[in-house]
Amino acid sequence: MAEENGDDEPPAPPRGEELVKPVVAEIATTAASTADGVIPAATLQSLDAQFHAIAQRLASRDRWPRNEFDALAREHQLMPLSVFDGINEWSDQQLGDFLLEGEDSITVHRALLNS
Repeated sequence: MAEENGDDEPPAPPRGEELVKPVVAEIATTAASTADGVIPAATLQSLDAQFHAIAQRLASRDRWPRNEFDALAREHQLMPLSVFDGINEWSDQQLGDFLLEGEDSITVHRALLNS
């Protein structure tokens, strides 16, 4: 009789979208935290706090077109030259060389982060 009322029916399986979203989010989080070039928190301790988030974003790629670099700086309410100089001053002292280089496009010397 319970079957007639539907009480013993198993719950409907989750839709594909409900299954995929958590897995994709987990993969993205893992990739972001273990990707080459991501700056370890301990390394960032000596960098001015205002540059932490932008340094992490910059370290995710080898090259940034100048307009994207400038837009990223503005997203963080910073002047592009301030970001460039601040991060390079820190990297020169902590990593032994400049992390950022270039004018028309910004090269990120990510190998410095792995040394």
